[in-house]
Amino acid sequence: MNQDKPTFPCSAAEVLASLDKIVASPIFIQAERQKRFLKYLVDQTLAGNSRLLKGYTIGIEVFDRRTGFDPTVDAIVRVQAGQLRAKLREYYASEGRADDISIDLPKGSYAVRISKRRDVPGEASSEQTSAPPLPSPSFLSFGSIRDKVSIVVLPFANMSSDPEQGYFADGITEDLTTELSRLSSLFVISRHSAFVYKNATKSTEEISRELGVRYVVEGSVRRVGDRIRISARLTDSVLGGHVWGERYDRKIQDVFAVQDEVTRR
Repeated sequence: MNQDKPTFPCSAAEVLASLDKIVASPIFIQAERQKRFLKYLVDQTLAGNSRLLKGYTIGIEVFDRRTGFDPTVDAIVRVQAGQLRAKLREYYASEGRADDISIDLPKGSYAVRISKRRDVPGEASSEQTSAPPLPSPSFLSFGSIRDKVSIVVLPFANMSSDPEQGYFADGITEDLTTELSRLSSLFVISRHSAFVYKNATKSTEEISRELGVRYVVEGSVRRVGDRIRISARLTDSVLGGHVWGERYDRKIQDVFAVQDEVTRR
């Protein structure tokens, strides 16, 4: 049942073609949850059902939660939405920087925003607004990032008994990466590059050398009911020691406050 009469700056066929390109990109190719999530949001928005896009509905229809699902206790929809926003930003800063159509997920809403790149507020053209490609690790000692502190957030380990909670650990990793990247003094390795090392057996020193970074953030997440324990540590790969480490035991509702504390450290 259509709740809205949506109008878009391009045809539905153009939007779907753009969607196909996004989900086929290297950033999304192995992210099955985000692909399914994005396709659902785009389909519902194009159909005029944006008012039906609520956390409860999405949890059941996209993430296979049962009818007793409570989005205030199980944060899967909010976490996955944060991951999806981060992936879309990364896509349009790299593979999608020349795309004519932009598909965005504004904070506070699950209805996607569809626009022509030239129509995005504050953007005159895709050539002017697209971010330049990040330099490869071999060039980290040169150019504009010479004086920046280089850091990577490795995928946090899921220590919960339920493998399904892996999404939560991934969400913590991606949110920390996003928050750290807002600090102008840091050069932060993208989540796409960091997740290559998920479940890797390489040492912290090996990973830091391959990525060309000095500092490495690692950690683990354990969730039991409405409680969550997050452990995080910062390692200096040059000096070979731990700079900082902390453990947080909080209610699930406080997870974003914990992320802010880790970022401030």
